[in-house]
This record gives sequence, C-alpha cells and structure tokens, in this order.
Amino acid sequence: NYPNPFNPQTNIRYRIAEHSFVKLSIYNILGDLVKSLVSETQAPGEKVILWDGTNQSGAAVASGFYFYKLSAGDVQQTRRMLLIR
Repeated sequence: NYPNPFNPQTNIRYRIAEHSFVKLSIYNILGDLVKSLVSETQAPGEKVILWDGTNQSGAAVASGFYFYKLSAGDVQQTRRMLLIR
C-alpha cells in the first residue's frame, strides 16, 4: 500500500493474472475485521483500491497498525499498514 504510514487514506495495489474471486479485507491488530473492501470476481489486470481509514459503518478508526488480507484464487497475501491520525 502507498503511502505507508498514511493519513487519511492509502491505496492498495494488486495484480491478478486470471479471472478470480477476489477478497480484500482490513483487520485490526487483534485480528478483528474492520472493513471488507472487495468481495467479487474480477478480470485480470492491475487494480487499485482506496481505504479511507474507516470501518464498515463509515466511522474513522483509531491510529495504529492494521493488516490487509488479499485472497485471489489460490494466492493469499497479508501486509501491515500504519495509520497515524
């Protein structure tokens, strides 16, 4: 993701090679789901998804470390992000 650390938003970039069901979710340091950003079948190519530092209800989340988990087909990736308010 870029930028990292970020405030107030960050872009998460990924590339998929073939039509795949893609799931991209944000989790807090305790592993609780904060927000689901993508949950759909996507065509191949590069994607950029914006996370604006809010939870599923649209409320701003606190400063701290968050993780995004990306699943696309058989591929899974987890990365750490730092939100500074």
